[in-house]
Amino acid sequence: MLVLREMAQNAPTLFYPYVSQFFENIWVALRDSKVVIREGAADALRACLELISQRESQQRAPWYQNIYDEYQKGLKQNTPESIHGSLLAIKELLTHTGTVRWGHFPPPPHKRTPKPDLVVFSLSSSLLVFGKPLL
Repeated sequence: MLVLREMAQNAPTLFYPYVSQFFENIWVALRDSKVVIREGAADALRACLELISQRESQQRAPWYQNIYDEYQKGLKQNTPESIHGSLLAIKELLTHTGTVRWGHFPPPPHKRTPKPDLVVFSLSSSLLVFGKPLL
């Protein structure tokens, strides 16, 4: 994940042609059993979202929609790892898109685990910035 993040930040011209593949494969790392890998994947996702926000592309909206769709799939898997990864991803998406593009967000998961609770708190403040309450 560190290599992908660094490529997106420091070699954007080389990385940009592979953005679609990045979005297809990042979910494996975002749902990994190790917290460090999930957080590293979120950092890589952040760098990629920063890169695509700087460029004009008709692919941007489908990429954003893909992240949102995968976020919903992760919540439905109902494991702490997939929920945490999904919350990390949607946080990065909300932070870097500048607007909320969807009508509503599903309610937070009922399963309580320490890491997702921290992300929900962070995500709640992001949603409040956009004028949408989490619940």
